[in-house]
Amino acid sequence: MIGYFDYVPGTIFSFDKARDGMINAVKGTLLGESAISLGGSPGRELKALTKDDEGTEYLLRARFYDIDKRVYVLQFIFPKSLDGDAMSAEGSRYFGSFQVVKN
Repeated sequence: MIGYFDYVPGTIFSFDKARDGMINAVKGTLLGESAISLGGSPGRELKALTKDDEGTEYLLRARFYDIDKRVYVLQFIFPKSLDGDAMSAEGSRYFGSFQVVKN
């Protein structure tokens, strides 16, 4: 999933609040996070564990990028039972395909 939102000048985007909001929204557990960047703009990557109503566990990898007052949110979600090298490579390919093109 990919989405974005704009924020008004004078406000400050918080990676910590975005992380906490996402973890709370999926009722998940944060497994790890790291600072990243895209084209010199700051970002954050996180990995979390969550469950659906039937108890199936899912791994959630997400990236946030703050670029020119616009925040891009990328998510890669898959059943934990599929975790391994192949799924890790697929996630890396997905995230690596994202770019922001300036007009």
